[in-house]
Parts: sequence; C-alpha cells; structure tokens
Amino acid sequence: MNLNSILDIVKEDPISGRKRLTTDDAGKVVHKKTAAKIVGGEVYTPPVSIRLNDNGLTSVDDLDAALSGVFEDPTRLQWIDLSGNAIAQLPKTVFARYTQLSTLHLHANKLCAYADIDALFCLVHLRQLTLHGNPVDEKKHYRVYTIYHMPSLVQLDYSTITQCERERSETWAVTYRKQLAIRRGEQVDDM
Repeated sequence: MNLNSILDIVKEDPISGRKRLTTDDAGKVVHKKTAAKIVGGEVYTPPVSIRLNDNGLTSVDDLDAALSGVFEDPTRLQWIDLSGNAIAQLPKTVFARYTQLSTLHLHANKLCAYADIDALFCLVHLRQLTLHGNPVDEKKHYRVYTIYHMPSLVQLDYSTITQCERERSETWAVTYRKQLAIRRGEQVDDM
C-alpha cells in the first residue's frame, strides 16, 4: 500500500482477513464473515490487528473514521502498526477508543514532543510500544518519562523494561514532580 491519507484504507483490499463490504437485505453494511456466521453458523472472531506501516501518512486525525470503515468493531483492536510514516503529531484523544490495544508501533515517524507520548496515557493495557526513530526519543528524559507514565508497559522500543528502570523512573518523577505538574498546568504546592 502507498497511503497518503489514513482514510485511504477503506479503498484498499486487505492482505489477509476480510473487509466489511457486504450489505444485508436492509442495505446495512455487514462484514462478509459475520454474514456467513448468521447464515451458516460459522464461528467468526473479527481481526484485532492492522498494519499501516511504511506509507506516506502524515496525520492520524481521521483514525476513528478509517478504522470504522474496515472493522466491524474497531474498539477490539489489540495491535496497530503505524511505523515508517511521517506522522508529526498525535492528537490527545486519537487512541482513546482503543483501550484494548496491547501493542502499538509508532517508530520511524516525526513525533517530537512529550505531548505525543501523553496521547498514549489512555492505553492502560499497552504492553509493547515503539517510538525509536522519532525526534522525541532524543530528548533527555524520554525513556524514564515514558516508563513512569505508562506503568503497564513491558517493552519500550523492543527493549524489556527492567525493575531497575521502573525504580529509576519513580525517582525521576519525584525529582521532576514540580516541572511535570507545571507542564500539565496543575497547581504545585511546595513541600
């Protein structure tokens, strides 16, 4: 695929799995396998992953609309690969509906701010995250910041998070508590 817009995925045929293209008698769009389940009693589990890597995507603003166009229930997604694109910013709520995500690949994009990492905090079941190859990974406290704010992570940038790193991130958070609060626009009480 050579996608320039995330909405282009509704025009593409999937490499594997099936795309929701069939309509029922009422004209409602129905996933082909779901229709087979209704008619033939076939057991069907919808896909839970999508690869959108190595395209020309610059924005994920329309992610909800795009995924709804190809998945019966996109909120069930557990794995998304958006690596190797040119995504420069993650809107704060872009992944809010996808709370079941356990793996997210965003490496080799153009993410450059901690705010882009902040957009991932809603992913409480996220276990594997890749952000290397983005300008944000060159920031001084990138790894400890990410580990501290995403306690469910087991791997960051294909590297297992150690207990020592978790402890270091806790220490870092205490040290930078005031700066973190100010950055979020919170009131800070001096202790």
